[in-house]
Amino acid sequence: MKITVQEFGGAGQLYEKAGVVLSSGQGVPDIMQLESDYVQTYAENYPQHFLDLKSLAPADIDTKVDPSKVSTSYDTTGKLVAIAWDSGPVVMFYRADLFKEAGIDPNSIETYDDYIAAGKKFQEKFPNMKFFGNMYIQDDGVWRNMMVQNDTYYLNKKW
Repeated sequence: MKITVQEFGGAGQLYEKAGVVLSSGQGVPDIMQLESDYVQTYAENYPQHFLDLKSLAPADIDTKVDPSKVSTSYDTTGKLVAIAWDSGPVVMFYRADLFKEAGIDPNSIETYDDYIAAGKKFQEKFPNMKFFGNMYIQDDGVWRNMMVQNDTYYLNKKW
């Protein structure tokens, strides 16, 4: 078996080229690696290029992948068009000793309002330190996470 790997470039180039390839039907690869954000868009617009992978996947695939990826693995007809292989967990790192000294219970932080309240409490105790998130943000990932947590996205049924 011969496998040819073709790198499409960065994320922007990948999705531009993938759209052109899928719409033209020329040079469509047997396997594509896409972020789950794009799978349904392509599967709905170019269903002829997406196989139903149910027969190739374990019967209990939906229990083996991150629950947040299950819905993005299917098209609207119920065809399994993608198999998730990773997830982007969102975590918060903190100094346990400083949280304890500031009287902040990290287990009580469940919402962004909780996070903001903890930050204010931290700032009161340590006015010369910064309670900071999203330190190395270079894309919209944090905003997408916030939208998903609030049961919305860039576009939704209300807009």
